[in-house]
Amino acid sequence: MRRGSTFSKASRKASLDSRTAKKYLSDVLVHEGGRRFHARKTDRKPARVNLFTEQGILRVVVRGLKQRSLAGWHYHAVKHYARTGDTSLLKEFEGLKLGNHELITDPKVLDRILDKFDVDDEFEIYSDPAEVLE
Repeated sequence: MRRGSTFSKASRKASLDSRTAKKYLSDVLVHEGGRRFHARKTDRKPARVNLFTEQGILRVVVRGLKQRSLAGWHYHAVKHYARTGDTSLLKEFEGLKLGNHELITDPKVLDRILDKFDVDDEFEIYSDPAEVLE
């Protein structure tokens, strides 16, 4: 919905009944007079994500769309580096933190962490995609 779709179209696309969607998304929806709903520009929903940090891979709770997006883009950059050896995407994250954890951009540190497992088969950004935190 943040990209211009209507609430009813977005809920149908997600195969959800609109009443069910309203029930679970009420904290991120705004009722705009009449019968129209739209999504807030951001939210504070918490999610557990796996982050690449100096200490290794940590399971961390992040809050809000901006933090979830940052975690997701960093994860994408790490996967890109793991597949290609190209560090260009990692440069955007130099000096950035999520909570108290600095996002890793150093190839030597990433290589040490990545040597322990196969990123494509074993690593997911969300520690449990079905888990909803309240």
